Amino acid sequence: MDIKYKIDRRWVTPFFLIGSLFLLSALYLIASDYLKLRNGVRVTAVVADFYVYETTDDNHSQVKSYSTIFKYEFQGKAYFHQNTLSTRSPDYEIGEKVSIG
Repeated sequence: MDIKYKIDRRWVTPFFLIGSLFLLSALYLIASDYLKLRNGVRVTAVVADFYVYETTDDNHSQVKSYSTIFKYEFQGKAYFHQNTLSTRSPDYEIGEKVSIG
């Protein structure tokens, strides 16, 4: 018993183009992250402040999360960087020196 499948060719090109676009986007993101890691510079930063998020948990209790804000200098200019991760308690103390990069 032979089963033959017929492919509707008008759908092949759009799916190929969409798949190629996703592949190229993924390759670009991987390459840019690799270059950033390879050429990155570690600097000493100072914990400047915390961004405090207040949310409600499943028990309707107030919960605070802390995201660290770092201040550092690079090539004579001052920069601030907010950590993308937040924790239930501060990881550092304000004024503490931390190596980032």
